[in-house]
Amino acid sequence: MFLHLLKYELLTGLRNRQAMFWMLAFPIILGTFFNIAFSGLYESDELFKEIPVAVCTEQENATFSEVMDSLSEGGDALFAPEYLAENKAMKKLENGDVSGVIFVNGSDIRLSVKSESTAASIIRSFLDNYEVNVKVITDAANADPQKLGQVIEAMSAEILPVEARQMSGDSADPYVQYFYNLLAMNCLFGALSGLGLVISVQANLSELGARKSVSPVHKLESVTAALTAAVILNLICSGVTLLYLTLTLKVDFGAPLPALFGVTAVGVLMSASMGFFIGAIGKMSEGMKIGILISVSMFFCFLSGLCVGNMYALVERYAPWFNRINPAALISNSFLALNIYGGSGRLTANLLTLGGYAVFFTLGGYYLTRRRRYASL
Repeated sequence: MFLHLLKYELLTGLRNRQAMFWMLAFPIILGTFFNIAFSGLYESDELFKEIPVAVCTEQENATFSEVMDSLSEGGDALFAPEYLAENKAMKKLENGDVSGVIFVNGSDIRLSVKSESTAASIIRSFLDNYEVNVKVITDAANADPQKLGQVIEAMSAEILPVEARQMSGDSADPYVQYFYNLLAMNCLFGALSGLGLVISVQANLSELGARKSVSPVHKLESVTAALTAAVILNLICSGVTLLYLTLTLKVDFGAPLPALFGVTAVGVLMSASMGFFIGAIGKMSEGMKIGILISVSMFFCFLSGLCVGNMYALVERYAPWFNRINPAALISNSFLALNIYGGSGRLTANLLTLGGYAVFFTLGGYYLTRRRRYASL
């Protein structure tokens, strides 16, 4: 009997066009627009590129030339120098082809820039450090030539103020957080299926519910079939969205698909039970409950960073406790933890909190539906 009920609950859920739009069509459409908006931004804006700089040499400085050559070699080169005459160098500077012009006249080194920028600041910082280091070495050589080697060795030592840690995932793209939040929104919108199916077993909200209420099927079995169908439909919709993002749009989430599906499944279970719980509360109409559910879901998603990239950080700064209870933030942060750590205490805590929500909403929904009595149908 349960499988028979499950079959028709699934068919009922599939016929709920409003819920299917929000659970499947809307996330795919929004994900496509996200991909159009953010595609290539990381490569063009975030990744460091060699700084083009012109060098005009009036009098040779062998030390400076050697340092400049060392900083322009290899895959992690800092500068891309061009050795030009002054008139050509200044023309390139005016056209924006180079970020600065370095004039070398023996030990006298000057910098000319068109306007202040990040690249200009890097060039200026390099020249300042170069002059300081040259002065320190020169003074050390004049004071005690025997200690010159120790001074150079100390200056060459790499100082690490923080401990470097290797990311577990492959994605360092900051814009992928929008897709994390998109998946979180997709999971939360799955609550619509739970809400719609539990409403279908309430006699005061639908004709189908009235027929089910007078049927010989036990209420617990009917409600369990509806909740199971909601979870299955949400899993399918969220899975399709995830596959579309990864296989069609080539979004790099920085974690293997099975792990992403695992986090999605926990989010789906929580959201379906949340819809089940909200659907069982009170005597409000279906439309009002749907409006409340969508509004609450979008509020959670907004504060987790779906619309504003640094919103999660702002909430973490002023109200960190809210990020620990916000379902959307818990889901998106779980995807982030998979990318950065490959699984950690943070991921475990997030999933346990979502699981706790699912248990609470499920038990609460069962309690509310089993106590429902009708004077007449």
